[in-house]
This record gives sequence, C-alpha cells and structure tokens, in this order.
Amino acid sequence: MEDINKVYSKNLFFTACVFIMGLSLPYIRGNGTFISLWIMMAVFLYVFVLKLLIDVINSVNKKTASINELKFLFITLAVLCASCYFFVAITDAGQNSISGLRVIKADSEYDFNSFKGPVDYFIDIARTYLNSLYYSIVVMATIGDSTISAKGELPRLIIAFEVTTALTLTIFKIGTYYSEQSSNEARAIEHRIVNEIKKVTTNHPPSVTKCSFNKIVDFFKGKVELYKSK
Repeated sequence: MEDINKVYSKNLFFTACVFIMGLSLPYIRGNGTFISLWIMMAVFLYVFVLKLLIDVINSVNKKTASINELKFLFITLAVLCASCYFFVAITDAGQNSISGLRVIKADSEYDFNSFKGPVDYFIDIARTYLNSLYYSIVVMATIGDSTISAKGELPRLIIAFEVTTALTLTIFKIGTYYSEQSSNEARAIEHRIVNEIKKVTTNHPPSVTKCSFNKIVDFFKGKVELYKSK
C-alpha cells in the first residue's frame, strides 16, 4: 500500500495529541480563549484521523490489496473510536453518557501546585485512555463488557459506527479476496488442462482428431465452470 506504512506513526501522533489534550484540560478550565483553542485542536485532530481512515478504507478496497492489510483498518478505527470514548469520559464528570471508563476525579481532588497532584492526574488520565482503547477493541470485536455502559446517544452512535464499519468492510474484503482466489485457481486449472491436451494431440496426431480434441476441451471447460460455480 502506498503511504500505508505511515499509518502506525500517524495513529501514534494522533494518540499523543489526544493524550496531551486530556492532560491540559484542568489547566484551561474557566479560560474561554484556551477552551476555544482546545475545541479547534480537537476538530483538527478528528479531521486528520478521519482522512486517514478514509485513505485506509480506499487502499484496503483495492483488488491488489492483501487481506493482511485489514490490520491497518482495525488499528485506525480502534484509535479513532477510543479517542471519542476518551473525550466523552473526561468531559462527562457525572458519567451520564458512558460509565465505567472514567478514572479521573474532580479537579479539586488533585493538588496541581504540588508534584504529587499532576502525577496522580497523569496516571488517572492514562488509565482512562487505556480503558477507552480497551472498550473500543471489545466493541469492534462485538464482545462487549458488562462493566461499561453506554447510556447517551453520542456513545451509542460511536459504537454503531465502529461495529458497522468493521464488520461491513471485513466481510466485503474477505468475500472479494476469496472469490478472486477461486477464480485465479480455476483459470490456472483450465490453462494446465488445455496445455496437457495440446501435448497429447501433438505427440499422437493420428489417434486424436480435431473433432475429438474439441470435445475433450469442451468437457474439461464444463468441469472448470462447475468448479467456479461452487
């Protein structure tokens, strides 16, 4: 895939930016200017990763793409949806939209003027993100987790998008791949049969007439067509 090998680094860059934005949230609360910049940065990051996802989908859907390249789709989709769950979790203090992901406590419970406060907050943010990534993976795998509950419309919309995208593209790609493989094998078998028959007619011209040769070819072509239809 062209430029697809950069998918890992782009997803890592996106994840790092999301994590930094989560860390900065307590320091910008109450400041309208910084909140506006924070929202603009979030919009930019989602445009960035959505474009990446579209590029990956287009590359995976190419006939020349290997089935192994589905991993790029799974990684990008998991990272995108994990960031969505993460932002919902850190901005919803009451856990009214989704519960079971948020580990961070209220800002007042951290002493940001000391060394321990920012460290504790960093650990809780990291745990919240890991919970979000875990939930994204189990949703994509259609397993689910009873300890995490999506109550709001936005988390449910994200879940529906993730499951639909993953299943639809996976089924389509696997079906297309094996259909193409089956057609290639059938054409190869047909080619070998015709070559063997030509060798026989070349080595024994008196014993096989042109009419019988055509009948033999038609017979084996019928077998190949029957194989293709299975």
